[in-house]
Amino acid sequence: MAVETGPVRVEFPVTVLGRPHVVVARVVLPDPQAAAKLARPVWAFCMHGATVDWRYWCTRVPGYGDAYDSSAFFSGRGFGTVAIDVFTVGESPYDGDARDITWEILAETHNSVVEQLRERLAAGTLVSGFGPVANAAILGFGHSNGVPLAVIQQSLYRSFEAIAPMALSVGPFGGYGHRVSFEEGGRPPIDVALDEHGMVQLPRRTSRFPNHLDDVPQDVVDAKTNLSFPPCSMQMVSGTPAMPHAAQVECPVFIAFGEVDTSDDLLYERRYYPKAEDVTAWIQPGMAHYHNFAGTRRELWQALCIWAQTRAAAAGGAHAASAEAA
Repeated sequence: MAVETGPVRVEFPVTVLGRPHVVVARVVLPDPQAAAKLARPVWAFCMHGATVDWRYWCTRVPGYGDAYDSSAFFSGRGFGTVAIDVFTVGESPYDGDARDITWEILAETHNSVVEQLRERLAAGTLVSGFGPVANAAILGFGHSNGVPLAVIQQSLYRSFEAIAPMALSVGPFGGYGHRVSFEEGGRPPIDVALDEHGMVQLPRRTSRFPNHLDDVPQDVVDAKTNLSFPPCSMQMVSGTPAMPHAAQVECPVFIAFGEVDTSDDLLYERRYYPKAEDVTAWIQPGMAHYHNFAGTRRELWQALCIWAQTRAAAAGGAHAASAEAA
């Protein structure tokens, strides 16, 4: 049987506020020859930011092939990718009012997905025809509003061997983003109108700044979606809900920002993780807030892969051992 390499649509059943729901992901399998060279299997659990969905990690623009597809790049380095629609977004809807959903509920829900992912990888039931994967290292990648998702989940559940929070500070919202009007791509308003599902729907931005630099082709800029998202996400603009959680993270951390991004002091971000085993800070020239759309995106992807491979190998079976101890 031929194995579909991806993106393959996969459903994960979850229980939220006592009711059954589903989190939908797209799985991109690793290149088998590249995966065989790794000291330990590596899987990236990828969480997108506000206004986008799983496609941020699997961007395909007509005429560019997989040039903007980070999951294809990861696959070529032997990594598997699970790009979720964050719960409440896209194909992972909540059946009630999204104002019910907190960061803690999202963390619990996504942790359930990661637990199922580990079990299905080990059993060979993740994707039809794809065999068992023993001792996989699962790393949490979060872009923009995916940062608090990864950080809070790791603080509460230690879901991942390592995390990569990218493009958003866990501290006060700042950087270039708040220095221009919202219509020009800057700081979103704190008071926003909600749709009939309690979700935030922002106006589509017409300016590149601060999301894209001038070298990004216009058809690539236009490929970005403008989806609704849960209102708890707006707390990252008005407050710092992830900052106390960052202080409890103990695993390795890879922080990445573009040269134009949402922090006033990119290197200071390291200090929010005082208990982390180690903290890498990467500032990518030629990149704005939407990292995977930037002209220098492959430089960041390569750095991320080197970091992920070394941290996964160093972790060994640490997650399994800690789970057994718990």
